[in-house]
Amino acid sequence: MSEEQKETVAITNERGQTRQYETVASRLRRFRTDHPEWSVITTVQYLDDEVARVEVDIGWIGEDHHFNVLARAHAEEYRAASEINQTSALENCETSALGRALAFLGYGSADSIASAEEVVGAKKKGDTLGAALPGALILLQNAAKVS
Repeated sequence: MSEEQKETVAITNERGQTRQYETVASRLRRFRTDHPEWSVITTVQYLDDEVARVEVDIGWIGEDHHFNVLARAHAEEYRAASEINQTSALENCETSALGRALAFLGYGSADSIASAEEVVGAKKKGDTLGAALPGALILLQNAAKVS
């Protein structure tokens, strides 16, 4: 897949710098083209009503029938973090872990291991925390006064 065929998203950071981040789907297509004999194994490490944790291994099965891991990555998502995570935290978590594992193998953006999906998600989480923080701080201060 040529550079022109990569799917990227332009994201501007807090310093005003805009960088191109490749999507996980684009990374996976390139990986499958280059290594059709390799496997991706996803393992749910933990899942409940609040959080999902996923591990992704990428490798191949050797002649001895042993799975040879070339890259391993993890991700964690909280259902309360976004509207999408309320129904799809596990799916988002799996995509994040896959994107990281692919980046460890060199399938990613030149400047970052993070995928476009991860950067957008992190920015949304930061905005949510930033909006909640002042209110939480006031609650803590008021609780300290009562004690």
